[in-house]
Amino acid sequence: MRAIATRRSLLAGLMASLVATAGALAAGQPDVEIVQSGQVVPIVDGVHVLRRAPFVVKVAGGVGAMSVFTSTAPGAAIVAGDLRGRHVLAPVGTGMAVLPLSLHLQDKPIERYDGLSAPMLERWGGVLGPDLVGAYGAERAGLDGEPAVVLGGRQYSTVIRRADDAQLLPVFSLGETAVGRSEVASISLAIFFDPVPSPGRVPWTRLSGPEVVVARFSGPPSTVRPPAFDGRPLDCGTSGVVRALQDPHWQRLERLLRDGLDPNLKSAKGGSTLLMCAVGGVTVQPGVVGALLDAGAAIDARAAAGETALHRAVRGAGQRDAARLIAIDLLLRRGAGPNIRDAAGDTPLFVAIEADYPEAVALLLAHGADPKQTDGAGGTPRERSARLVRSEIVWLLDVVAGATPLP
Repeated sequence: MRAIATRRSLLAGLMASLVATAGALAAGQPDVEIVQSGQVVPIVDGVHVLRRAPFVVKVAGGVGAMSVFTSTAPGAAIVAGDLRGRHVLAPVGTGMAVLPLSLHLQDKPIERYDGLSAPMLERWGGVLGPDLVGAYGAERAGLDGEPAVVLGGRQYSTVIRRADDAQLLPVFSLGETAVGRSEVASISLAIFFDPVPSPGRVPWTRLSGPEVVVARFSGPPSTVRPPAFDGRPLDCGTSGVVRALQDPHWQRLERLLRDGLDPNLKSAKGGSTLLMCAVGGVTVQPGVVGALLDAGAAIDARAAAGETALHRAVRGAGQRDAARLIAIDLLLRRGAGPNIRDAAGDTPLFVAIEADYPEAVALLLAHGADPKQTDGAGGTPRERSARLVRSEIVWLLDVVAGATPLP
């Protein structure tokens, strides 16, 4: 599965707006928008009516990290709205990472309880465990009134934080289907804000919000371009070690590493590392990438052409599926440098642009890739995207820059 990007012709409508109902935002509450074609989508009878085209959820800065619960269930907005004005707690770690440029859809309202009630403990007590249940009392003691407890389903990736501290959640697909092709008629979004974690707040987090937005899609389904496939995967040979890098049972590689395999072994031709071979082939196994990093693989080691494993991963050579995006995200979370230049002067962002890989671009931007860093010829990422007619990527870069895309 990959988050499917739309055809270039849809890019005129790449932004959609989710502004909370006029006058409903209390003082100090965040300004939430969904913008489409450079315009904030107005509210009609309490609903934001969007064309069947991708959109971006935008939140003003200074409100904590954004997370979103998206539901197709009737009445989901009412259930989420009942949480407004209440203290809301969630166990740390109950959010979910979702593929870039995608909204994960639930077919039920958000699961919420009044404190650690009997029904909640009956359903979740064994999962939460005694430590988490015990810590609830300390968190509850600092609140006036019984808090609501929400569990599961909040999506926190891939949110891009802009220079002005605005948070952006670009959406190209609903679940596994491109927005333009989806049969989903409407969705409700409950947008929460997580404070910066502190030692005193573990293992529970207090959420502010939610801001609740209902969106309805109009217009016929649209044509989308097929998933890209780059036919130039990295050729690392067919040795037993290379076969282990491609094996979904990553424990095989772990055994080789325990038996003395050097995690920083390089090929004689081209200087490719095992990590590059793991992320640059036709298929990618995230467990293999994790095993190599745990064994001490140098994450930013260079090949002869100056490429790092991240350059190779975002090239998208081979299958552009969930596994590849998970591996890219893993590299970035483990410290891969998003702004390292190869011998040609290209950072991974330029490589992803050349490969027409908007999902990788979104991940890079979310993890600190500099959209203003120039290539070896002095060109910017946006200039190259425009020259190569990478319309989806031009839009992403414009969103990050705060620019209004052309109609």
